[in-house]
Amino acid sequence: EVKVADTFLDLGAGSGKVVFCAALFFEFAAVRGVGVLQGLHDASAELAARWAEKIVPLLPGLNAAVPIEWEKNDFLESAKMGVDKGSSLFINGPTFSDALMAKLAHKANGRAVPPETVAICAARKWDALDSSSWVLVAEDTLKMSWNDADTKVYIYEKLPPDGKNRKKKKKKPAAY
Repeated sequence: EVKVADTFLDLGAGSGKVVFCAALFFEFAAVRGVGVLQGLHDASAELAARWAEKIVPLLPGLNAAVPIEWEKNDFLESAKMGVDKGSSLFINGPTFSDALMAKLAHKANGRAVPPETVAICAARKWDALDSSSWVLVAEDTLKMSWNDADTKVYIYEKLPPDGKNRKKKKKKPAAY
């Protein structure tokens, strides 16, 4: 369930499709896209300007107020990866190498990602996550815009340091 105080963070946001969808369909407090490629960062900034001018005036309620932020940064270099308690991370699995997924998991398993963070990983399981820190709470097969095939989506939740409050795996994701 998305809470208004939550932040959505797309790691490797590309031109921002997922970022804009998160802002459009959910009432996040903030939506952020992070990536390292200058060309995609420039494209996302241009799309954000058009979004603010043409789409935001048409949006109802809280969705119109959701700030969309773009950051050209290597999220592995950031101490916190820009993640606060209660955040949702999105990772488009096919765009990340196994080595990058392992490095990202190393940071996510530690203090860079706080408990209660939700990680949504499209098209691949995030096997490098520490099972004493993270639990798979849902998985589903969905249609994605980037291919004709069905895509598996895995949703994980970071546990508190004591590992309690493990949620049982659900068959279908409730809010994503």
